[in-house]
Amino acid sequence: MKKWLVFSLVALAGCSATPPASQLYVLPAPEATVRAPQTAPILVVRPVELAPYLDSAGLVYRTSDTQVIQTRQNLWAQNLSAQLTQRLVADLRSKQSQYWPVQLNPVMTSRGQPMLLVRVEQFNGSYTGNADISGEWTLVDAEGQIQQTQAFRHSVPLDSGGYPALVEALAQGFQQVTSQIAQTL
Repeated sequence: MKKWLVFSLVALAGCSATPPASQLYVLPAPEATVRAPQTAPILVVRPVELAPYLDSAGLVYRTSDTQVIQTRQNLWAQNLSAQLTQRLVADLRSKQSQYWPVQLNPVMTSRGQPMLLVRVEQFNGSYTGNADISGEWTLVDAEGQIQQTQAFRHSVPLDSGGYPALVEALAQGFQQVTSQIAQTL
């Protein structure tokens, strides 16, 4: 009987333990400088498309060349595609003056407007100590013809350990992507 009592108490103690607290992350906000005039031609920026394994709430970490994990306690506070799209629009407004980038929304038509499409294949930490970002972007003209497609791949070393450093490095890597796009526009 004593054994059952001890077992029951241990089981209850295990059930009552609080789970580790979740940490929520957002990409750091870009600088608020705007270089592109609002009178410039509109560039419709479609929502950033993510590889399926990235389209989740958890940050992603590559543990080997072939294996990734999605974290359970370290989560994006906002949808990652939405964060990257907002960052892309803000960065392009401040880094180039050829177009006025606007995010595609339900009341807007993209017909007759140049359009930018970005697909992200990697946006994760790595066992190598880096943040890896890769994918491709495509610029489509107002007639729907592809003007340019360019792949990107950046690996940014983490300044320190931990998920806050990973989020900072991922933001730096995506900033390199937006700089690459802005230079081409």
